Amino acid sequence: MTLRPIARWLLAAFLALMSAAVGAQTRFGLSPDAYAVFNRWMLSGCIGGEEAAFQEDLRRYPQALTRAFEQAITAGPSAQELRAARAAAEARYASRAKFPLQQFRIVGVDSEDLARFSRVSRRQYVDDQLRRFATGYRSNAVA
Repeated sequence: MTLRPIARWLLAAFLALMSAAVGAQTRFGLSPDAYAVFNRWMLSGCIGGEEAAFQEDLRRYPQALTRAFEQAITAGPSAQELRAARAAAEARYASRAKFPLQQFRIVGVDSEDLARFSRVSRRQYVDDQLRRFATGYRSNAVA
């Protein structure tokens, strides 16, 4: 084996190792364990009954999570999280559009409100849901 093939092999091995290290990185540079805690907190809508467990998890990574929460306020949800939220909103809209509202007697809601409910377009609904998701995400980062 000459020097040139060895150098190529070493370069390939180095690049493979660097790729693996980059692939193991999570958002905001958190370790996988800290990111699991971060993600659970950021995507939760309610912590009812889980306060003690959440507090314990958050206290395990105070410095890393503090930096990640600060960055999340500015960055907002990731593109992957927004895609998932969009898909969920699209599915909810499709289900809502199929609901036979006229077949039910609804009391306690003004007829104008019901009509407005029926007139919301797919785009309006999905955009509203994405706005709410992003706001909730940033709100969780502040909390």
